[in-house]
Amino acid sequence: MTRIFQPGVPYPPYGALWIQDFTELGSCTSDPFTPPASDVPQGDVLPPWEFGGCPDAWDDSVTYIGGDYVSSSSTVYKCKNGPDEQFCNLIPPEGLNGHSGSLGWETIGSCTGTLDPLPAPTCGDIPTYTEDFLTNANWESEPQQVVNVDGTIYRCQTFFAATAWCSNSQYDPTGMAGYLAWDTCTSCASYEATGSLGSNCPDVAS
Repeated sequence: MTRIFQPGVPYPPYGALWIQDFTELGSCTSDPFTPPASDVPQGDVLPPWEFGGCPDAWDDSVTYIGGDYVSSSSTVYKCKNGPDEQFCNLIPPEGLNGHSGSLGWETIGSCTGTLDPLPAPTCGDIPTYTEDFLTNANWESEPQQVVNVDGTIYRCQTFFAATAWCSNSQYDPTGMAGYLAWDTCTSCASYEATGSLGSNCPDVAS
C-alpha cells in the first residue's frame, strides 16, 4: 500500500517537519491514477495583463518587495504583500528545487513583447513651491513632499516636526530657516539627465 500526502511547504513525508506541512489523504495501489475528466486541467487561458508588454524576468540579484512584477514564459507575476514577500527573493515564479513559486508570487495574466519605456522625467512633474502648493498639498498621506524652486529640487525632511514646518511659509526652502525643514536634493538639469533626486534624497519616487 502506498500512502498519499498533500504538501504544504515541501518537506519530505516522515521528515522532522512533515507533520505540520503534509496532510495524509489516504492510500492507493500501484495502478496509475486517472482523474475524472472534470478535474483534468484544460489549459486555462490567462487574461492579458493591463500593461501589455512583459516586465523583466526574475533576477536573483534584485531585492523584491510586495507589489513588484516579473514575468516568465509570457506570464506576469506579482510579489505578494506581507510575510510572503520574503519568498519573492528566494524562489522565482516558476519554482526552484521543488519549492513552489506560489509561495511568494501571484499569477496576474499573460503578456507579449516588452513594456514601453517610461517617459524621461522632467521638472515639470514636480510641483513648484507656492502658497497654493502649501495649502493644497496632502501632507498627511505624503509627508515627504518634493518641490521645485527656481530649478533646484527640495524634499521635506522626515522627522516628526518637519511636516508642520514644510507647510509653513516661514520655512521656505530658500529662506534662512529652510534647512530646518527641507533637504536640498539636486538641480532640475541633473534630475532630467539621470532620473535621480540625488544622494541627499534617496528612495524618493520621481
